[in-house]
Amino acid sequence: MNGDIELLLNFYHLVVKLSWYRFSLPRHSPSRVFEMESPVFGNLKRASTSVASTPAAYDWAVHFRMHQFFTTVYLVLSNLVAIAFALASALVIAWGTVIRQRIAENARHGVMRTAMRNPVWWIGTVSAVIAYGLQLIALGFGTLLIVQPILVLSLMFTLPLAAWYQNRRMSSEELFWCSLLTLSVGVILVFGRPTGGITSPPLERWLPAFALGFALMAAFGVAASRIRSQRALLLGVVCGILYGYVALLSKAVVDTFTAAGLGELLKSWPLYALIFAAGAGTVLQQYSFHAGPLKHSLPAMKIIEPLIAFSLGYAVLHEQFQVRSVLGWLVMALAVATMVIATIVLSQKPMSTLPRVKVSTQPN
Repeated sequence: MNGDIELLLNFYHLVVKLSWYRFSLPRHSPSRVFEMESPVFGNLKRASTSVASTPAAYDWAVHFRMHQFFTTVYLVLSNLVAIAFALASALVIAWGTVIRQRIAENARHGVMRTAMRNPVWWIGTVSAVIAYGLQLIALGFGTLLIVQPILVLSLMFTLPLAAWYQNRRMSSEELFWCSLLTLSVGVILVFGRPTGGITSPPLERWLPAFALGFALMAAFGVAASRIRSQRALLLGVVCGILYGYVALLSKAVVDTFTAAGLGELLKSWPLYALIFAAGAGTVLQQYSFHAGPLKHSLPAMKIIEPLIAFSLGYAVLHEQFQVRSVLGWLVMALAVATMVIATIVLSQKPMSTLPRVKVSTQPN
């Protein structure tokens, strides 16, 4: 009887530890969780691997192995679901980007007024909302360090869509860089093995991050108003910074909803900060498209956003890559550099959605 009570107490202790890991301290890997102390058997890993001295200890070791297995399966499946929804979001983002860019290119005066009068712009806007919903679902199952690199692949989807609008084929060079971009993102995900972070970071972690973000956006915004020739590029940088913060706030909102429910979410400030930032980002993106060719503004957005999200994930949420060696970090740095270079090269390819003008050689 006492052995059964002892077993139930330790089983409850393990459930508490797993819940703490999932909702409060997901930055710890499963192995780190099972190295925590049990009040009866001490270290959980030692209890499971040592020779069981009592029937209760033996039963506990069996339960431990089962929970370790199912926890690992849960984490793997969660990451796979996050990857699937992030890929779907990247595809919808690409389609919406092409539609809004096509309208912005045709605008003569008052880009937002012209866009809002066009029903196709509203279709593109709805697609952006759908893409964002898919991104939120992905963030509910995975971390920023998993979702953000995959969203960079929206550029790879944008190229064939723009080529289709122009009735042309993608070149072998474009296909090569698209493959290289995909490979670099795969290395970041598989080799980096991102782990989760804090679901509810304290306010003192948010304030320095917001102060730095506002300063950067203000500096590049002023530069965009003064350097007209580089306005599209600079506005793209501002938009990329803002969307990096949108990604951070999105993760915070999803974690709050998952851990505490809708009631607590409606009382949390990140939800309303997210609504404001997302709306401002949509307007700013349209102006950056209108300021110049897509090859100037888009690469800045696609490069800056994941880099800002990576930094904020580390600094605010304590998300981490499971890389411990110098060689491992060199591989990660090479993958990130390849991702950046491939993004820049692909962004310089023809992305205008306007149909090519065919010059007729027939006499009038």
